[in-house]
Amino acid sequence: MLDPTYNDEEYPYRSSPQLTMMFWNLGNWCRTRFDKCPVPARFQRFVPHINYNMDEDHNIIDKDKEQFNNYFINVIKNFGGHLFMNCEAGSIYPHRARLEEAKFKTCFNDYHHLVVAARIGKEGYIKQIAGYCTDENDTRVRQVSWAIFEVYWGKTKHRDTEEIEYLTRARMRMTRVCVFHVGQKYASESSGIAGECLAIMAFECARYQVDVIAGDGNKACHFTTPKSPGVPTYEHSLLQYWINKMMNVAT
Repeated sequence: MLDPTYNDEEYPYRSSPQLTMMFWNLGNWCRTRFDKCPVPARFQRFVPHINYNMDEDHNIIDKDKEQFNNYFINVIKNFGGHLFMNCEAGSIYPHRARLEEAKFKTCFNDYHHLVVAARIGKEGYIKQIAGYCTDENDTRVRQVSWAIFEVYWGKTKHRDTEEIEYLTRARMRMTRVCVFHVGQKYASESSGIAGECLAIMAFECARYQVDVIAGDGNKACHFTTPKSPGVPTYEHSLLQYWINKMMNVAT
């Protein structure tokens, strides 16, 4: 029997019959800078008692070590699931190396505000396969920002025989996810264009056989059109309407 503290550096993960994931909106605890909100709102009263001269391991920070006291990054690092998705993640991008320290492989879209991170095996990868793909200098308005990411889990060792095999999550060697963000302003002011973007996104999800769709629909979750914005249930919203339409077309 292997030592329970043994860590296989080459094949650190084993296959699992489940797939666990987390989706988060915003790249922080609230809409502010990292240094203004290092902890959740309910813990803000403890901020004056935080010792900023010590790191998370309670070691004194010397002049050669960069100080970092944002606990949102640390929460993601300690997340025990397989997959992490985030929209409005622009504030995470400059600190992506912190996630890689915890063996998270990250993939951001061109605007750096949609991200998928996963712990993958040897020869595994994450890449964007659909959605907007320009560069970070493109500042044009997007009514709906979306991207489809492909996660290939790589290879691992069998738990009993130690033979090399494909790393699987929920019996899948590969997982495809779609992360999206609907502009709050444009969902009501130009619902037709936003609806068309959602229709394209939904059709592409069917085309690429996406396993998970997650995002922030904002007003598209409870608006139909600007003239009759209120809807009784989520099923009649602008977002769900176009997803249902395109799923019916695809099937």
